[in-house]
Amino acid sequence: MAFVVRAELFRRYSANTVSTFLFIAPVIGVVFGHWFLGEPLTWTVGLGGAIVSLGVLLVYRYTLSYNESCKSDHSCSII
Repeated sequence: MAFVVRAELFRRYSANTVSTFLFIAPVIGVVFGHWFLGEPLTWTVGLGGAIVSLGVLLVYRYTLSYNESCKSDHSCSII
């Protein structure tokens, strides 16, 4: 199942965008560890998760704006 999801993501988005979202996996693992196993959440863990999430958001927003500018003026075509 994971292969099908990953293949669909690579079909829709660039490899840079998809690989950036892989950085969210440890953050989700920490959250699930807290929910299901009662692992403690400290402010440093929260800060690290916030920094990773902000980085992914910035890359994703830049990718969206870059793709939109390429669509509007066709200046990003590969020759």
